[in-house]
Amino acid sequence: THSTHNTMSHTTNSKAPKTGITCDTAEESTCSSLTSPLNKTIQMNKAHERHDSTHKASKMRLALKDMLFHHDGDSRVSVEELHEREPSVVPKRGEAAKSATEEYVPSTETLDKIRSKKAFILDADGTLYVTTMNGGNRLLEGTKLFFEWATKNDKEILILTNSSKSTDVALQAKFKRLLGFELPLEHFITSAESTALFLSKQSPGAKCFVLGEEGLFYYLKKYGLHVLNPREGQQEDPSEAEYVVMGESRAYRYEDLALAINLVNTGSRFLATNTDVVDIDENGNLDPSTGSFTSIIEAATGISPYCCGKPSVLIMQFALEKLKSSKEDTVMIGDRMDTDILASTEANLDNVLVLSGVSEYSKLHRFPYKPRFILRSLNDLVKDVQ
Repeated sequence: THSTHNTMSHTTNSKAPKTGITCDTAEESTCSSLTSPLNKTIQMNKAHERHDSTHKASKMRLALKDMLFHHDGDSRVSVEELHEREPSVVPKRGEAAKSATEEYVPSTETLDKIRSKKAFILDADGTLYVTTMNGGNRLLEGTKLFFEWATKNDKEILILTNSSKSTDVALQAKFKRLLGFELPLEHFITSAESTALFLSKQSPGAKCFVLGEEGLFYYLKKYGLHVLNPREGQQEDPSEAEYVVMGESRAYRYEDLALAINLVNTGSRFLATNTDVVDIDENGNLDPSTGSFTSIIEAATGISPYCCGKPSVLIMQFALEKLKSSKEDTVMIGDRMDTDILASTEANLDNVLVLSGVSEYSKLHRFPYKPRFILRSLNDLVKDVQ
């Protein structure tokens, strides 16, 4: 069911704003010379306004970047201390965070509760590895040991990434480079696969106009959806699309965005692999992600996309199906409050927030929900396990 979009007409006011002095177009240069002191004053005021606006925007960007992608290690706290805090396990506004240099060892009881789980859903970036400044990836301490421990103890593992760019084959190759051994293809699920699974259950064989990269096209075709994009070699008219499906990309074309807007506006259903607004690139800068571009379509049509990746419960349900595991036996481990912890909380799964990625302990009070457990990294879970 779609919201009805009302096309709004805009009336242009041809009257010039009142400034106290009026000039005809033909006499503009003469009038300008006669009022040059006033013009200079106006221009100076405008310049100051632009400077103030730019300065404020810059401060807001820096604040956003600090909030979303803070990587320093000053905000770490023991699980015991967090669970002793009542009524919340997160700090109240203004409370100082505990220093990362202050040593602690999580209680055996806390770690045993996590270790007792039979299945683990693992976020990737910020949990298993971090993206380096040169665009590569570096394993976080404890990651390789965790996989060795899980294999030895017959634990089920599923790596869940909100990115829709990669195929399972590409992810398998990536983790083989990082870990030194190969994981089965069944160990991966992406927001693109979740989207394709959703569509295959809702509308088998549905016609889709797609904005995204290889992984999204791969999974849609794998699950029998009909991709109409001319660049994919199809001859059908894209205007026949039942769905507009959007994932992240660095190669969006204006023509594709315009077509997507018109398709959604005339009845095509709108799906997004995820709604992440920004990511961080290899140079540490904010990188617009799927949500930044779905907002263009939403602003033009008044229709919001249905999200199939985190923080949707949908991807958690598909993850459990892929693991063949129950909620009670499964735990989600991730580094983002707004995706990993939110999705698992809404799915009623136990979860672990690791502080090895983007989340900062001192800012957890901003969220209306909280993680079940908090660890500094996966290493806390396995470093003392034989």
